[in-house]
Amino acid sequence: MPTINDYINTGILEAYCMGIISKSEQFEVEKLCSMNEVIQAEVNAIQYTLEEYANSFSKMPPPHLKNKILSSINQLDSNTPKGRRRRQ
Repeated sequence: MPTINDYINTGILEAYCMGIISKSEQFEVEKLCSMNEVIQAEVNAIQYTLEEYANSFSKMPPPHLKNKILSSINQLDSNTPKGRRRRQ
C-alpha cells in the first residue's frame, strides 16, 4: 500500500503546480489536498519554490514600455469602428 511519501515522490504534485496534468489528476490532487494537511503543505512548498525560482530570473521592463503599450492600445481603439469595439 503506497504511503503519503510515496505519493509525494511520484512528482505529480510538481506537475500539478506547473499545470501539466490531466483534469482527472488535477481533481485527485485537489481532493487529496483537502483531506491531507501533509499533501497540502507539500503543494504550498512547491508553489512557493516555483515562484521564488521565477522571481530569481525576472527583470523589470524598461520604464518607457508601459507608455508604448498604452499608446498602442489607444491607437487600436481609435482605429476600431464604433459599434465594433473589441471586448475587454
